[in-house]
Amino acid sequence: MAGTSLDGLDAVAVHFEPELEVLGHAHSAFDETLREALRGLAEGTLAGEVERLGDLDVRIGDESARLVGALLKTLSLDADDVAAIGSHGVTVRHRPQRGFSLQIGDPNRIAAGAGIAVVSDFRRADMACGGQGAPLASTLHAALWQREDAHTGVLNLGGFGNLSFIPARAGGPPPLASDTGPANTLLDLWHRRFRGGGFDPEGQWARSGRLIEPLLRKLLEHDYFARSAPKSTGREDFNLDWLEAHLSGSERPEDVQRTLLQLTVEGVMHLTRLLEASCGRIIVCGGGAHNRFLMETLAERINTPLISSAEVGLPVDQVEAAAFAYLAHLRLKGVSGVYSDTTGARRPAVLGGVWLPPGA
Repeated sequence: MAGTSLDGLDAVAVHFEPELEVLGHAHSAFDETLREALRGLAEGTLAGEVERLGDLDVRIGDESARLVGALLKTLSLDADDVAAIGSHGVTVRHRPQRGFSLQIGDPNRIAAGAGIAVVSDFRRADMACGGQGAPLASTLHAALWQREDAHTGVLNLGGFGNLSFIPARAGGPPPLASDTGPANTLLDLWHRRFRGGGFDPEGQWARSGRLIEPLLRKLLEHDYFARSAPKSTGREDFNLDWLEAHLSGSERPEDVQRTLLQLTVEGVMHLTRLLEASCGRIIVCGGGAHNRFLMETLAERINTPLISSAEVGLPVDQVEAAAFAYLAHLRLKGVSGVYSDTTGARRPAVLGGVWLPPGA
């Protein structure tokens, strides 16, 4: 999995039977040159776009195969021990209103490099059925954390946020899910511009700033926040160019950072349809779960207890990668990987295609 924060690749080895167990986790950070190239491709600002897309597709595929090999070596596993690799890739364009979502990380190269079958291209089957192609992790959320006696919310704070509503099993409504809007992506970009480094540790810089209410109101005028759920978004909608178009240039950088953190919170709060369902708990995962100030600010607005996914069996940085391992597992069984009510599709679809290694 490579998330929209573009910090790097995460790989997990997952055993599914009799129950899900993560055997190991590995991370490969993107260097600054690669991160900026991916960001430029995602935001449509990269010169020679088609040529660069091809180059980056090859590189992410090769990097993915190497990371899988490193993880298997750490765990003393062989390629024959693995049923398949579930590879999400790197999203470089997400246009659900136009019916497409594009991820790179050539599955042919992953299969050839790792010697293991690859399940990839998870989003477009759902989109062919009229869905947003996102969010998809709610399928794993329901498998792991659905309870008999109470509804559960799962809030993933990656580059962009998404919220799943998992109903109690007994006679409840179907699961619901939607993206909330930007989470870490704008915070990381703004921090990198003024402070260097990849992110704002524990939200300390944001904590030092003051909320700019007029700026927050202007940012919330983006039509994304007025759309009905389910909905999804990405860097095409929210990026530094969009942010800077709303700035006068006189703002203190730390005040902008504080305001961007509040934008993340307000995006979550806009999904009142999901939060009004009397959840007994909201499980939080993704990199934003490490942001102490963000978590404190969310807790001030949400009455439901917020708990880390680590408290219920899965570290916050492993949930998204495990979700795509699970979707690959379902694909091999020929089972639908999505609830249509979580993406707006007319019917649920079996997600992903299968790429076999040479000679298989």
